[in-house]
Amino acid sequence: MTDTQDQKRLTITLQTVVCGDTEDLTGADEFYVAGGVTNASGKYKATLTKPIDINDGQTKTFSANFSNPRDAIIFDDDVAADDIINVGLEFRDADVSTADFDAEYQALLHELTKDIGTAVGSSVASSAGAGGTAGTDTGGTGGTGGTGTSTTGTGSGTGTAGKTTNGAGTAAAETTTAILNAVASAVLKVVATMDRDDVLGTVQKTIAVASLPDGRSGPFQWEFSDQKPHIEEDASNPGKAATSEKPKLRGTGYSNWSYKVTYVIDVANAR
Repeated sequence: MTDTQDQKRLTITLQTVVCGDTEDLTGADEFYVAGGVTNASGKYKATLTKPIDINDGQTKTFSANFSNPRDAIIFDDDVAADDIINVGLEFRDADVSTADFDAEYQALLHELTKDIGTAVGSSVASSAGAGGTAGTDTGGTGGTGGTGTSTTGTGSGTGTAGKTTNGAGTAAAETTTAILNAVASAVLKVVATMDRDDVLGTVQKTIAVASLPDGRSGPFQWEFSDQKPHIEEDASNPGKAATSEKPKLRGTGYSNWSYKVTYVIDVANAR
């Protein structure tokens, strides 16, 4: 759809992270978020936050951790009023120093944006049958299935798709799974020589734009722990959370943790 009367501006912003119990047995975690958000037609935004030093009982604000508070936004684009938004995020504890992470930040953001672009392009093409136009890496920021730009903290791009022929729920699940797989791939490429970061939780969420009122909704929260590390929320039952198998921990093998991440969704007129 190209008519702005049939479109909305959708913005998803991370607000706070609340630590109930750190994964690190000896001190604070270096908490960060990596992942991406896309709509049904292939517009996507890759997200990589800088590590937040956080300890038991603390609450930290994402926007305060950026030089530009807008980098706490994980999606901000015009979408169809009846669009479906797919969110795939990993919550991680960086097992490297802040200086080492900062040194690798741009390289990781580049790989994350490129790999998520490839994953989204492939997923959209698959759900569209013959649709889906492959792109190339543009300036180190876009990815297959689209091109894009990156700023400090985020990367974005677009893909091209034909008509979706399979079920929306199946397509959404495939897309968010592809995003999470791309995150793991990007991190492994960049930090392969470092101690591998611990995955504290993952979320796969589907948002029906038509279900949201104009203005701000939320704050909502994702709550995850070593006992419930995976969250699945779909548009028909956004409160439903599925518990996955407890992940294999690296290192000690007996750590536990608990976290909450809050976010808001804003809907406005298309720009």
